[in-house]
Amino acid sequence: MSQTVSEHVSYAKERGECIERVMELYENTDAVRQHNPKTETEDASAKTQHTERDLLQARNNNLTKEREEQWATIEILKNEIDQLQKTKDELQRKLNASEAQEQGRWTSFKSSFYYIPAKNWNDSRQDCINRGADLVIINSKEEQDFITKQLGGSRAWIGLSDIATEGEWKWVDGTPLTTMYWRTGEPNNANEEDCAEIFEPRDTECWNDQKCSDLAPWICEKKSGSG
Repeated sequence: MSQTVSEHVSYAKERGECIERVMELYENTDAVRQHNPKTETEDASAKTQHTERDLLQARNNNLTKEREEQWATIEILKNEIDQLQKTKDELQRKLNASEAQEQGRWTSFKSSFYYIPAKNWNDSRQDCINRGADLVIINSKEEQDFITKQLGGSRAWIGLSDIATEGEWKWVDGTPLTTMYWRTGEPNNANEEDCAEIFEPRDTECWNDQKCSDLAPWICEKKSGSG
């Protein structure tokens, strides 16, 4: 009897331990099932891709910002260059005007250039020759009006004289005078006046004979293409 009870107790104990081992086996199996290496790899890959995408987006944003800043800098530099060019042009204009006041200036009309800067008639002509030109020869009313307009009321020597033969007026190139714009009563040779000038040009007829030794501004004429 005692042995039988003892056997039952031992059997029950062994059976309980067996059941516990079976339960542990099921739990371990479930744990193995829940642990899926493929799923973990996919999760890790997704996290890596997400991180890389964030980094690329941040880098792209930085590049966009840098590009916008560079364009803004370029616009600022362009504006500064434009302003410098305007300043340069203005300084060049003032320099040209200053040189024109000191040395005279060239101005153009049709196929000729005219240099308007006071010397006597001979020295004035020599100055023109040194410039590859000569004292102006006026061939038309249109040219006469243009020159008087340039003078703005001032006097100036022109390339006309009767130095060679009194009363026989010729241009510096040797051609005789045919078109003339003498003031009323001129030429009068009042005091051995053998050289012609434009004098107080208020209208077209403003030529005057003057002593060649007198000092006055002068007008040089240079044909286009003559250097």
